[in-house]
Amino acid sequence: MEWRKRNKQPGTGPLTGLQLDLLRALWARGEATVTAVHEHIAGRHALTAASVATVLKRLEKRGLIAHRTDGRAFVYRALVAEADVAERALDATVQQVFEGDLAAFTAQLLRRSDVSAADLARIRALIEARERELSEGSRPLAECPPQAEIPPATRVNSPAVDERLSENCADSRAVPPGAAPGTSEFSTGSNAEPGV
Repeated sequence: MEWRKRNKQPGTGPLTGLQLDLLRALWARGEATVTAVHEHIAGRHALTAASVATVLKRLEKRGLIAHRTDGRAFVYRALVAEADVAERALDATVQQVFEGDLAAFTAQLLRRSDVSAADLARIRALIEARERELSEGSRPLAECPPQAEIPPATRVNSPAVDERLSENCADSRAVPPGAAPGTSEFSTGSNAEPGV
């Protein structure tokens, strides 16, 4: 079984809603055929299986996914993590819309009417943890509270974001302050199997 991808470096441009939905199908299933991806998105997008196949090929060309053959079917898998895609999209928004002003971005988020007291408590805990890191000169998110200590109502409503926060906290405990962090899968495609 050999995974094939057509481009060694993942694409850097923005992803459309459809492309994100196709990636979400792959993240949810691990790997999937065109038919399985088509079934996964059928409630949100009125596309033919052939159209889904076309978009999957474009994502592969950008280096975001790879395929292997199983008989006559292509079986696809994501080469980028959901958290990395979310981080890149967020970075792009802050740069493009808010000209890199993180405070303006945060203020815009906090003005939303659907921000709950639980959301604010979670944000406050994250800010306090980051302030401690900056004062101690340690790696970002080094003092994140364990997930068990964060009441479920105050957790971020996205499993991918909560997972990323947990990964960052675990990584930061394992890497001493000042050590070079590892490269991301998104920037290197390092999770590709040999021979891709």
